[in-house]
Amino acid sequence: MRGAASLCPAILVLLLGVIPRAQAPSPETATPTPQVEPPLPSAGAQLPYSVVVIDPGHGGEDIGTRGVAGTEEKTITLAIAQRVKTLLESSLGVRVVLTRSDDRRVSFDERAAIANNSRAGLFLSLHLNSSPNPASAGAEVIQLRQGRLAGGRGRVVDDESVALPAPGGTTRTVDLVRWETAQARHLDASAALAETLEAQLRTRVTMSARPALDLPLRVLPSVNMPAVVLEMAYLSNAGEEGLVQSDSYQDNIAQAIHDTVVQFSALAEERESR
Repeated sequence: MRGAASLCPAILVLLLGVIPRAQAPSPETATPTPQVEPPLPSAGAQLPYSVVVIDPGHGGEDIGTRGVAGTEEKTITLAIAQRVKTLLESSLGVRVVLTRSDDRRVSFDERAAIANNSRAGLFLSLHLNSSPNPASAGAEVIQLRQGRLAGGRGRVVDDESVALPAPGGTTRTVDLVRWETAQARHLDASAALAETLEAQLRTRVTMSARPALDLPLRVLPSVNMPAVVLEMAYLSNAGEEGLVQSDSYQDNIAQAIHDTVVQFSALAEERESR
C-alpha cells in the first residue's frame, strides 16, 4: 500500500499533462448568445387576476346596427369576442368569460351579473358604431365618469353597510355595493384601462377623431370591476364595413386587447403594491 501511495503524485502529473485544458473561444470565433424573447405572462404567475370578461354586444332579435351592405353588428361582435377568447386563453392562460357564446339576446343586467359573478379583473364590451355621416370612421373607447353615475344629484350614492346575524348570537357587518353604481369604485381603474386600450389600438387600426369618450352606456354602471366599451369601427362606413369582416382586422383588434390585458395587469399589480 505504501508503494502504491507513492505512485499517486506521479500518476496525477501524467493525467494533468495529457488532459487538454478547455480553450476560451477567441473574440473572432465566439458564438453570439441568442436573444430569447421574454415569456408571455401566465395566469396566477404574472397576472393579478385569472378571469377576463368579454361582452359581445347585442344578440338574438337585437341585431345592433346594420351596415350599408347588410352586415349585422351582433355577428361581428361575437366573432371577434371568440377570437379574443382563443388568443387570451392560449397565450396568457386566463379564463375568458363571454356574456354570450351564441346568437341570443342578453339583457344589460344579465351581462353585468355574469361579469360580477365571475370576479374578473376587467370587463370589455365589444360594439360597432353607426353615424348619419358615411365618412365617420375609426375605433373609439368609451368609459364612465363620476357625473354619469350621480343620478342627477351631483354625487355617487354611497355603498351601504348592514349587520347580519352570525353564529353565537353575534352579528357581522357586510358592505353592500349598490347595483346601479357598482362602477363608481372602479372609475380611476377604468380610465387607466381605456387609456391603455386606446394606445394599443392606435398602433394597429384607425382611430376616430374622438377616440376616448365618456358616454352613459347602460351596460357599464352595474359592472363591479374596471370596465370599458370598445366601438371597433363604423358599419355605416362602407370601407370599414368590409374591413371589420377581414381576418387581418379582427386579428389586430384581438392582439390590441391581448396587449392591453398584459399592460393593464402590470398597472393593477402596481396599484395593489402601494
